[in-house]
Amino acid sequence: RYVKVNIGINYGNGTTTWYNDTLLPRGASALTALVSVAQVEYKSGTYGAYVTSVNGLQERMISNNEGYSWFWYHYDVNKKKLVAGEIAADKYKLADGDVIVWSYEHWKF
Repeated sequence: RYVKVNIGINYGNGTTTWYNDTLLPRGASALTALVSVAQVEYKSGTYGAYVTSVNGLQERMISNNEGYSWFWYHYDVNKKKLVAGEIAADKYKLADGDVIVWSYEHWKF
């Protein structure tokens, strides 16, 4: 009926808050996990949900080629490391024992 997951929020300033052993209904997504522990703003689009703010820390665009945004990761037990979410967070269905980390990161291209 439920899955138990660990959820981390990395604020990009050296602070990560953990919500371990969070119970969520089976079928919950990585986005559901975040919404269950934080104040979240997001946009829904063709490819899925796009998180724009977590606990008041908003996406910030410096230019068309640079900014700060929220990214999500999950722990891959085979690779023994966090890997970037391959699909939109609202499309990723959680399994019991998953570790999900939301991270506020600088990007540039």
